Amino acid sequence: MKKLLLALALMLVLVGCGDKKDSSAENQTTSNQVSDKNSSGYKDITVQVEDSEFTLPIRISDFKNLGWEMKEVNHKYKSKNVSIANAIKNGKEIELQIYSFAPNEISYDDAYIVGVTVDFNKVDTDATFMGTLKKDSSLTDVESVFGKLESYSNSNGKAVNIAPGPKQNGTIEFNSDGKATKIALRSRVLSTSQIERLASEHSQIIIEGKNSKPTSLGSIEEGQRMTLEGTIFTVPMSMKELLNDGWKSDRYKESDLVAGNTSLIELKKNDATINVFASDKGNENVKLKDLVIYQVIIEAKDNAKVELLGNITFESSIDDIRNIFGNKEETKGFNGVRLLEYAEGNLSGFEVNGYVFVLSDDDKISEIRLYGDAAFYFEH
Repeated sequence: MKKLLLALALMLVLVGCGDKKDSSAENQTTSNQVSDKNSSGYKDITVQVEDSEFTLPIRISDFKNLGWEMKEVNHKYKSKNVSIANAIKNGKEIELQIYSFAPNEISYDDAYIVGVTVDFNKVDTDATFMGTLKKDSSLTDVESVFGKLESYSNSNGKAVNIAPGPKQNGTIEFNSDGKATKIALRSRVLSTSQIERLASEHSQIIIEGKNSKPTSLGSIEEGQRMTLEGTIFTVPMSMKELLNDGWKSDRYKESDLVAGNTSLIELKKNDATINVFASDKGNENVKLKDLVIYQVIIEAKDNAKVELLGNITFESSIDDIRNIFGNKEETKGFNGVRLLEYAEGNLSGFEVNGYVFVLSDDDKISEIRLYGDAAFYFEH
C-alpha cells in the first residue's frame, strides 16, 4: 500500500499537451505561475455557486449531495476519459469538466469534476471563485489572486489565461468595459484524502518497478510505446529514464526550469536528436531528472532510430501505417501539414493519448509524435 500511495501521490493531475507544429505557444508553455501554493505546489481552486461551496476536484457523488442535478449521466466512465457536462441547481445551469482518475472503467458518480465554467452572459447566478472573483471583477482583481497576467483580445473585449499547464489552468473573459463576464477554472490537484480514497478503491494498480517497464512493444491498447535507439519506452515516462539511457540536454539549463511549467526540451544521444514536452510535479527547486515526459517528437532528419508497433519506422509507407493502426483519412495541420492521427483528445489542448504521423510531399514519414496523458504515471 505504501508504494501505491506514493504512486498516486506522484500523479500529474492536469496534463497539457503542447503540439510542436499545430498548437499555439500558449498551449506549449506555461507563462504564469500560481502564487500562495498549497503543500502540493498549487492553489486550492475554490468555487461558491448557488449556496454550494467546494474545492476542485470533487467527486460527482459528493457534488450531487450538495443539491446539484447532472444533466448528462453515463452509467460507466472509462479510464482517463474527459467530457463536458452541465449541472442544474435552483434552475441555474453551469458547465463542468469531468475526468476519471481511476485506471479502470467506473460508475459515472465515481468520476471527478475537475473544472467549472460560469458564463454570466447566460446564467444569472451568484458565483464566486477563489473567494473573491465573480461577475464584473476586473483584471486587477484577478491579478490580486494569480499575479501578473498577459491579456489578449477576444470577440467581446479581452481575456486572460490562468496558469496554463499540466495541473491547473483557466480562462477569464472580460467585456469592453473590463468587467468579467465568464470564468472557467480547472484543477486536477488531488488532496491527500482523495489520494488515499483512490488507493483504497483501486489496489490493483500497484505497479512494480519504474512505469512497469515493458519488454516488448505489445499492442496499441498497452500504451504509446516505442523502441528508441534500441531501448523500449512508454509515453508518459520519467525524464530520468532517458537520462539513464544516455540522452543529454546540452541546450537546456536546469536553472531555466520553473515549478509548474511545461517545457519543450531537446535531447541528444550520440548523433541522434529528439524533442520532448515535459512537466514537473509542482515542486520547488525543479530538477531535470524529475520531469515527466508526456509528448515525444522525433523527426526523420534527426537520425534517431525509432520503431513502433508492427515494425513501423521512418522507412514504412502510409499503407504500412494504416495496416497497423487503422485506415484513417489524412487531416491537415498548421500550414497545411499532412497528418495521420491515431490519438484521442484535442491535439492543441489536454488529455491526448496516441500517435501522430507527419507526412512529407513524397508520402514519406517526416515526423513521429507520441502523446501520453501523464495523469497516471508511476515511478520508483
